[in-house]
Amino acid sequence: MPTKGSKILIIDDEPDSVQSIVNYLKDEGFEVTVAYDRREAARLLRKTNYDVVFLDWVLEQEIGLEVLNALRGEFPRLDIVVLSGVASIEMAVQAIGHGAYDIIKKEFQDGPASESAVPSRLPIVLHNLLARRQERELTFQRLDEKYNMVGQSPPMRKLLEEIRLIGPSDYTVLITGESGTGKELVAHNIHRHSPRREAPFVPVNCSALTSSLLESELFGIEKRVATQVDERKGKFELADGGTLFLDEIGDLSYEAQAKLLRVLEDKTITRVGGQKEIKVDVRVITATNRDVKNMIEDGSFREDLLYRLSHRIPCPSLRNHREDIGEISGYLLERACRELHKKTIRIDDEALKTLEAYAWPGNVRQLKNVLQWAAVRIDGVITAELLAENEDLAPEPIRPQDYTGVTLKEAIRAVEREMIERALAQSSSNREAAQKLGVDEGNFSKKLKELGLR
Repeated sequence: MPTKGSKILIIDDEPDSVQSIVNYLKDEGFEVTVAYDRREAARLLRKTNYDVVFLDWVLEQEIGLEVLNALRGEFPRLDIVVLSGVASIEMAVQAIGHGAYDIIKKEFQDGPASESAVPSRLPIVLHNLLARRQERELTFQRLDEKYNMVGQSPPMRKLLEEIRLIGPSDYTVLITGESGTGKELVAHNIHRHSPRREAPFVPVNCSALTSSLLESELFGIEKRVATQVDERKGKFELADGGTLFLDEIGDLSYEAQAKLLRVLEDKTITRVGGQKEIKVDVRVITATNRDVKNMIEDGSFREDLLYRLSHRIPCPSLRNHREDIGEISGYLLERACRELHKKTIRIDDEALKTLEAYAWPGNVRQLKNVLQWAAVRIDGVITAELLAENEDLAPEPIRPQDYTGVTLKEAIRAVEREMIERALAQSSSNREAAQKLGVDEGNFSKKLKELGLR
């Protein structure tokens, strides 16, 4: 039985009736604590992370169902096993239906009722429950690797500290930053640091949906017999108990923003075509690459919605923490090679200097794509020559910019021109290009005129 380091809390107002269980668990190596009522149990649970809670179904002051509901409400990820002197199928259905893992009947030796025995089902129930917890932890370890964030620079340390601080809360969050800086990765990490980490993480790309489709996607559709429309749950209902990530929230219509504001305030939704209000327990994390303050000024974003997004986390652009490029590149390259089932290739010093000197307008996403291309096509070592000359390695050669003999103003102008030309080439409109660069559309138009671009 996996017991090392496991902590167990027993809630029972008649400690003699569970003494044999306490002795057995201690002999097996568990750390056991006994609480005599719900108030004491809640106090202990706020201080200590218990692996399993055993709850007596009949307490002097409250019935077990009241305590079960209260504890599940405050500690929704708690594993609770019900103990009862008289277990029945009806009781088991009721307990499990309200979130208990299982129910075990207490057993007593011949003689006084205080002479309790170890229930025969206790070892197997406990073994299965702890094995399930171990499997969950392994799953989280795999997710930790998938959503790992690397970097030791001051901007990255600040970002990781923000995630650590805001994660355990239930606050709404607005993540800002240029395209490719890893805003969804930050959202995943906030979710993984929260009490909701075992519940769903549901992402929605607001920019990929029209205004009419977005409402049904978020709030669902009520069944309508006349038009033969089937009932469908929206993302809010699918994320119930967990986290809903609204990427590119700046692309929400003004009307959709008003409905989102209502959900954040009332914790209720109404399906499209329906009248019934549905309660939802969802933490909302949002992200945008646009300047929200400029959007408020031009009337495309609600100021009251911005105030409701109580905590804001900026993601630094890659050019603002170039010292992390070596560590990030090594991590991404090792992952790419592992996915390809090939020996890890390395980056030589000159190639690394080239990567560190490059502007990376697409940020970490662009760096990841370049390294994946390299992992597919190169065996051995990535060199600076390969980065500069191999046209298949990336959409364009990766070279450091040479600004020898130019003024700072000229160099800045050259970088602006290069980034704007690339954004225009990758976009279908000036507005889309401005969004990619994270600038206001009006200022972007002025910059085009200034640089003589169309």
